[in-house]
Amino acid sequence: MPALVYGPAPIYARPIVVVPGSTGPTGPSQGPTGNTGPTGAGNFTGPTGPFGPTGATGAASTITGPTGRTGFTGPPGNAGSTGVSGPTGPTGYTGAPNVIGTTAGVGSVSAFQIANLIINYGQVTNAADSGTTVTFAIPYVDNPPYLALARGHSGNTGSFFTAVTKTNATLWQGTGANNTVLHWHALGT
Repeated sequence: MPALVYGPAPIYARPIVVVPGSTGPTGPSQGPTGNTGPTGAGNFTGPTGPFGPTGATGAASTITGPTGRTGFTGPPGNAGSTGVSGPTGPTGYTGAPNVIGTTAGVGSVSAFQIANLIINYGQVTNAADSGTTVTFAIPYVDNPPYLALARGHSGNTGSFFTAVTKTNATLWQGTGANNTVLHWHALGT
């Protein structure tokens, strides 16, 4: 359905005519302002209201505070008393006696011992082709000893040991080596 639109109403302007006349007298001046009354004071303070609910706990802090100063070092403490001496332990076993020999003469045997180390030594002359047996001055305990001849006495026609035990050794002298002095050493425990 079509709408009807009305325009604004026409305005008619008319001049206002003012007739000038005489101005009346001015009224009296304003009177003084009165005093402000006293401020009233309340007779009492009202009651305290109830506490509100406790708030939630805040999040834990992740920041470590600075390290404080190190305190002074105290004076050294008194030395404690010396404890009593313990009992004397048992006496250890006596080791085997040392036999200290000088250079063995021809046909003799000498020996010495350091703790459990035993060294026998000596000289043999005219060792026969059938062998000459020497008896150790200190017999060996654990095993037969290691034996050695002095330089220049070993080889195919020289001299060598044919048997060794804990108590003795047999030396053999090759053909053409007779009447040669043999220096020998035995080492063991």
